[in-house]
Amino acid sequence: MSMPGTSIFDPRVVDLMDPEFAKVLKGYDPMEVDTFVFQIKEQIESLERDLRTAYDERDAAQNRYSSLEEEAYRHVTDLMADVIAAADKHVQTMLKDVNQECFALRLESERESAELVRQAKVEADRLRREGEESLRQAQAEVDRILGGLVRRRDDITAELGLIRQRVLGVVEKVDSAVAVASSRARMGNGATPDGITIVPTDTQELKEADLDLPEDLLPFDGGPEGF
Repeated sequence: MSMPGTSIFDPRVVDLMDPEFAKVLKGYDPMEVDTFVFQIKEQIESLERDLRTAYDERDAAQNRYSSLEEEAYRHVTDLMADVIAAADKHVQTMLKDVNQECFALRLESERESAELVRQAKVEADRLRREGEESLRQAQAEVDRILGGLVRRRDDITAELGLIRQRVLGVVEKVDSAVAVASSRARMGNGATPDGITIVPTDTQELKEADLDLPEDLLPFDGGPEGF
């Protein structure tokens, strides 16, 4: 049995490619040839056994390598599965923490929003009350001012009425005094050649004619001012 590219000769034994036999008269010595063939046979069988053993060891090594490779793959797969499971568990934990934190933040935001709304309502109520109070005070001030103006108007109207009545009384008395003065003038030759009656215009004479004028309508002393 021979394998291409594989040496089956052991260098420790005699080189079998160039055997030398003793020469005899009729050819090689049969005993030496038989011995050589027997040695070759044993060596070939030994080499074949060694070759089969090498093949077996190779196959066993390949099998062991395949088993180790598969085991390594399984181990790596198991490690990857463990890593993925751990990562997934960590992610789930982080998501849970994030959800809890978001929930807490939402509750805090809602609480703060409610507090801000409450404060805004309180402030709005306060401002509304202050506005109503300011409006009430302003309305009261307007009413007071208007009431004062109305009272002042009524007082002025009443005062003007009194003044009008006094003026009318004075006018009547002046008319009476003028008529009396005219009568006295006629009786005292106070008529002109043309028949025109001279009416006294001196204020002092009018006072002396019993006009009974009010003090606030009498002329000032030393001046011609009248009413």
